Amino acid sequence: MPIDVFNNRTRLSVRNGTSAWNTGASQFIGTFRAFVSGVFVERLIIVRAGKIYWADPHLSPSVLNLYGTQSTAPLVTTGLVEGVQFNEYFYFVDGTNYKRVLLTGTAEPAAWGATGTPNTGPFLTDPTGVASGDRAKLICRFGARLVLAGYKQNPAIWFTCELDEPLIWTGGDTLCADSSAAAAGTSGVNYGTLGDPIVAIFPFAESGLMFGCTNSLVFLTKDPVFEEAAAMISLTRSIGIAGQRGWCHGQEKTAYILAKDGLYLINPSDFNVTRANRIGAGRLDSFFARLDFGAPAIGGSSPLSGGSLRLLSTTDGTGAGSTTEILDGAGGIATEPTTTSVKVPTVSADFIGSLESGKVFPSLCWDPDREGVWVFLSVSGVEQSSLHFYYDTKTDSFWVQRFHDPNMYAPFSVIYVYPSRVSSGKLFMGGTAAISIIDRAFPIGIDGYSFGMTEAEQTAQLVRSSVTMGPIIAQLPYRVMLNEVRIDLADDAYELPTGFVDLSKGPILTVSTGDTAQVAIGLQTDSLFVVNLNALVIDGGTAAVPTSPTTYNGGTAAVPSPNIIDGRYAVRPFGQYQQSNPFTVGTDRVYDGPSNWVVRWNSSSEFWVISYNDPDLGYFDEYQQVDSDPATPNSIMKVLVTRQNPISPDIRDDAAVSGASFPTNTVTELAVLNTGRNEAIRCRVRAEAMYLTIQSDGKPWSIERMSAVISQVGKSRGGA
Repeated sequence: MPIDVFNNRTRLSVRNGTSAWNTGASQFIGTFRAFVSGVFVERLIIVRAGKIYWADPHLSPSVLNLYGTQSTAPLVTTGLVEGVQFNEYFYFVDGTNYKRVLLTGTAEPAAWGATGTPNTGPFLTDPTGVASGDRAKLICRFGARLVLAGYKQNPAIWFTCELDEPLIWTGGDTLCADSSAAAAGTSGVNYGTLGDPIVAIFPFAESGLMFGCTNSLVFLTKDPVFEEAAAMISLTRSIGIAGQRGWCHGQEKTAYILAKDGLYLINPSDFNVTRANRIGAGRLDSFFARLDFGAPAIGGSSPLSGGSLRLLSTTDGTGAGSTTEILDGAGGIATEPTTTSVKVPTVSADFIGSLESGKVFPSLCWDPDREGVWVFLSVSGVEQSSLHFYYDTKTDSFWVQRFHDPNMYAPFSVIYVYPSRVSSGKLFMGGTAAISIIDRAFPIGIDGYSFGMTEAEQTAQLVRSSVTMGPIIAQLPYRVMLNEVRIDLADDAYELPTGFVDLSKGPILTVSTGDTAQVAIGLQTDSLFVVNLNALVIDGGTAAVPTSPTTYNGGTAAVPSPNIIDGRYAVRPFGQYQQSNPFTVGTDRVYDGPSNWVVRWNSSSEFWVISYNDPDLGYFDEYQQVDSDPATPNSIMKVLVTRQNPISPDIRDDAAVSGASFPTNTVTELAVLNTGRNEAIRCRVRAEAMYLTIQSDGKPWSIERMSAVISQVGKSRGGA
């Protein structure tokens, strides 16, 4: 990351690890400030399994305290919940329930309004014939009002309560005579329905309200009480927000919005949002073009597909098809890898009921400690595939982040708690299995650290950090030679807890070389094509009743009875596959194809296989390489079980995989780096192009400066 959080300095440094704060899923995490027992306090408010808790964010170990008894969960037990503080109450919506909690005590959550004849409170805003899940799902505070939106049946409408009266709403189609009264954003009023479904709402600028829609952004400039000054302005009709939590407030009244094509910065003086507001333009375009956020408030259409980027650092390099030369114990070069790959356990859960498995759910949070924006891109159903970004405002740069804690691959409820006199600031992240924190005072490079972890658990969850610099490339047709590298690291030591066994590994300098810059960095193709070599042909004959009622079995991939023919899965595995994770390499890559079919590396059999990924039962391998080749899945795949007998007993239903060409680059370890100034690292590495990489596992480090001595040598020997 571009900031050393331990010293609060702007220099290239390692992200500190996360620590486990509380075990269990969370639907919502927020903060409130209120007088409790005569003391002004700041607390967390958490919704878990539909029940509402409060907690002290500065208390460790954590303790969740229930409001009242809550024998029955007041909110929905699965899916998202949204809430906001308004004076001494915290108000919640979930699409079915309207609830509020008195923050000055610990009383039972109460109903917020009621249904009846007539309805009262926010129930007045319910659409006709409301059913479970059709009520408001979005809420925010807008000055002295609460705003509701996100109605499933009427996604383009919105409502505000009367000034300082959260119990007074209107369900009519006209504004009341008193402009301070409740306003209905429905048809026929001054501030009417929007053109797109509303996905997110939040206060913006001095006194405005932002509506983030599926394909537009609309801004209400003032509270309706200021009739002459208030106006609805369409900021854009082509840029929409990617999710209901895909926004955050920044510095000086700014806001960051994640659209489907990248991250946008909106200033309070902007009344026209264009592509020029996209701060990742030219850097992350390819990545975001391959993500599928679906259509928020409507639903998605296809699973997440990958990109063509990758991280250079690997444990042994062989899975990427690279020739790896590693330092041995005596400091020499060994051609056989001496390290072992670590397989991190995975957790798979669909954390948002309305999202299909594979959809990306974005959550943004401003981090005042680092002065940047966390962009969490959590993949529903396959959380271990989640990739995240940190955008640093001081250096205008993006930094890829991945969490190695199996309980916190994919945060989707995030809140920052500012420091107090007795505690540093903390970033709270809630997921399907736990709540974790990033604390600037936490020096351990392990994600999900907790006391009592085994050495194997610590090793599996070490924070892997790397920075790659390059390319170093000569003018055609010459090559370059790397003669010497000098690196100055920070000379800092961090105090570790008593009894902590430090299994981290210090930073190592490597050089990656190849015939071109693309080969040297390992930029690979991300598409595969699977072709059926012997297509199955079934002649149904005449339209007559078959002699056997089970001539064709279209069920699961099991031997039918009687054993006539098994149609296996309804969707065959042939077609185009896309890499599911743009930052994995070699045997860690998984390619998504038609339906639930994937091409993956089977670590047990040590073959590339074509598998059906059953959401409940896991992988079923259907095809396997004839000859195992970890460097590439390009090969002939044989069917593992012949299921055509007795239709075509002599023809195997084999497949051919093509299109993935792993690079033939060489990764050479040059030195293990020490803190402070390192001695000159002398070497003689010749290549057409090269990159220098510093990488470590779990060891905090910061780089002060780096230099390389390079000379031009003879002409290139490559080429056809």
